[in-house]
Amino acid sequence: MKLRLITLFILTIGLYGTLYSQPCPEKPETKKGIWKNYPDTGLAGFVVHPVTMKYKAQISQVLDSIVKLFIKYNPEPIGSVARWEKSLRTEWDSITSPDPSFANYMYTGGYFPYICSKGTVKAFSQTDTWVYLQVNGFWPSGHTLQHEFNNALNEKLFTLPPQRGTLGGYPVFEPIPLGEWDSPWLIFYSVLIHQPGKLPYKPVTKGEFFDLYDKLAQVKEKEYQDGITSQRKNMGEDWYNEQTERVKKQFEGIRENVKLLRKLYEKELNQPAILRSWEYTIRDIEITDPTQKKFFTTANRGYQLVRSNPEYMDQTQEKWKPQFMWVEWLKPLAKSNALELDKVMHEQFDFKELGKLLTK
Repeated sequence: MKLRLITLFILTIGLYGTLYSQPCPEKPETKKGIWKNYPDTGLAGFVVHPVTMKYKAQISQVLDSIVKLFIKYNPEPIGSVARWEKSLRTEWDSITSPDPSFANYMYTGGYFPYICSKGTVKAFSQTDTWVYLQVNGFWPSGHTLQHEFNNALNEKLFTLPPQRGTLGGYPVFEPIPLGEWDSPWLIFYSVLIHQPGKLPYKPVTKGEFFDLYDKLAQVKEKEYQDGITSQRKNMGEDWYNEQTERVKKQFEGIRENVKLLRKLYEKELNQPAILRSWEYTIRDIEITDPTQKKFFTTANRGYQLVRSNPEYMDQTQEKWKPQFMWVEWLKPLAKSNALELDKVMHEQFDFKELGKLLTK
């Protein structure tokens, strides 16, 4: 509700400005834009991996090639001034990165919408329409870390968002919409540029997932019981015995659910685990009906459970070279310049040319 009120307020102000401002000789939303360069502050150095800093000159050349491609396929962005930046500012982590010793860097393009202001069409000072391209990193993929499994079992699991076909032969993902669940105001797409026949992640099978749940149940039961034991002196023996029995029955039920679900999916245990939500916990297995096949779903609707693939990175390649890329663009609803950008990315941009950078 809060988001709707804010949106309504913004629309009202925008309408008021349209009605009472001085008209412009051309429509801002159809004006052909230009490209500008942000200062390359990212290349000046942030807290990044030493390898990335070592190959700053080579990285800059790769990013120059990437910039040229975005300009080539959208030379006059409709309704926007496009501002791009090369950056060493990275968002990698030890869970998703196949090998953090490889240089990790990114291209950022912001599309600032034209507006009519006092009879003049000019670019607005802020935008929520972006393109991000991350080299050798998962940051713009829309992935979600599986915190409970990872913390309890020292795992490195994460989910990828629903896969929605391909662009240029590469898989397209649609991450979780932002905003209210019943009224999302922003969507964004990700495309994975990868080496032929290889992926920088490894799917977790349904059978493996049930094995992980058995292990998680063991760890969480001990955690719950330890919490009860720590309060034994203060709460008394009757309380301690009652809570101990409750936890015992709770986890007996959880293990029984895992057993029945494994039986229900026994012919599919080697298939990838595509989850219905982006993050799972012990509670999800506890409340699941083990007689209904509703625990998993299909790739275009669900969130694939994966680990990073350490075997993906070619160790014979120089550390600065791109080995995979994630391209993400944001598409705020009802934003004309964002819709124009989305059209370019879906219909004109050649992702195969980005793929060629992986082989140089």
